[in-house]
Amino acid sequence: MSVISGKAVWQALISDPSVEDLPAIHVLKPYVEAMPEVLKTILDNKVTLATITQARILYIKYLSSEKLATKQVMQIPPAFLGKRDPAKLAEEAEKAVIQIYLLLEQLEPELPKFLAARGMSEADYFSDSTGLQMRSDLYQSYLAGSLTIGDLLLQQPFLIINNK
Repeated sequence: MSVISGKAVWQALISDPSVEDLPAIHVLKPYVEAMPEVLKTILDNKVTLATITQARILYIKYLSSEKLATKQVMQIPPAFLGKRDPAKLAEEAEKAVIQIYLLLEQLEPELPKFLAARGMSEADYFSDSTGLQMRSDLYQSYLAGSLTIGDLLLQQPFLIINNK
C-alpha cells in the first residue's frame, strides 16, 4: 500500500498551474492534506474513469462529513449576504454537496455509455481539453497501465478535487 503524506498532496496542488486563479485555495489545505487518509483504500488502484469517480465520491463524502460548505458560508461577510440567513444558506450548501455525490454514485456506472454517446473513449476523456485534462506525462503512465490513484494524488490531485 502506498504511503503518501498530506503535505506532499498539498504541495502538488498548489504547484499545479491550473489552480493558480482559484480564490481562497488555502481554505482547502486541511481537507487536501486529509486526502491520503480519505482515499487510503483505493490509493493503489489503477486510474480509470471508475476509480477517479470513486475517489471523487469518497472525497466529497468526506467534505460533507466535515461540513465544509457550512464553514465556507459562515466565512462570508454579512454585508455580502444581504438579507439572506447564513444558517439557511449553509443548509442549502450542504444539501447541494450531498446531491453531488449522490449524482456521481448514480452516474458512475453510466459514464462509459455517456462518453461513447459523445464519440469519446476513456482515454480521449483523460486527454481532451474539454475532459479531465490529465498532464501528458501522467497520461502516458495511464496508457501504460501504471498510473494509480496515489500517483495522481502526488502529481495532479486537482483531477480528483475538481468535479468537472
